[in-house]
Amino acid sequence: MAETSRPDRPAASTEPATTPQAGRDRSHTRHESEHSRSEGAAEGFVGKIVTDPAKVPAIWLLSGYLGDSSDPGRKRLYLTPDLSYWLEVPTDAILHTEPTTGPSNLLGATLVWVRQDAQLVPGNRWSPIR
Repeated sequence: MAETSRPDRPAASTEPATTPQAGRDRSHTRHESEHSRSEGAAEGFVGKIVTDPAKVPAIWLLSGYLGDSSDPGRKRLYLTPDLSYWLEVPTDAILHTEPTTGPSNLLGATLVWVRQDAQLVPGNRWSPIR
């Protein structure tokens, strides 16, 4: 039976459909590129924390707003946006910091990788600062 062209449908083409395939190829290449970029980013932060793969450090991943401390040799990590609660963190215990991204991070929170053996000192705005 011969195919007839209908006015409500375009006629079937005998030429290969290269445009959709090319679009898939570009999409696939873009996905591979994004995947490679994200792998590279992970290797980047991992490389800053794990300097010897045979000795992966015990760490805590903290999130908050990094600022100066009243104690030399420490940074203050505010745990809430109203700056009511914080941790005093020795600067030499901070292995890496990375700003968090995305539309929900309007205030600029930071991820902070800290050695687990670090002496963290909690504080809040209602208690006197030591």
